[in-house]
Amino acid sequence: MPGLLSLPTELLQQIASSLPCSSALNLLRVNHQLRKACNDRLVFQQIAKRDLNYSSLSKWGLYDGLILFEDDDPLLT
Repeated sequence: MPGLLSLPTELLQQIASSLPCSSALNLLRVNHQLRKACNDRLVFQQIAKRDLNYSSLSKWGLYDGLILFEDDDPLLT
């Protein structure tokens, strides 16, 4: 029987991006293959856009394994 790890990377990323942030982060801890597939800037950008109601997140960077973002809104800086 095929399992979760047999799914294409794009589908795993779509699944991860539909999860709450804490669940997506837990998914990264399951094994190396899921971490490699789902530890993607776009996955967490979609989560942030959905959960934080941001329509545009302009600057993304990677810092020590954590994805950070900056918004053009001066109230957030």
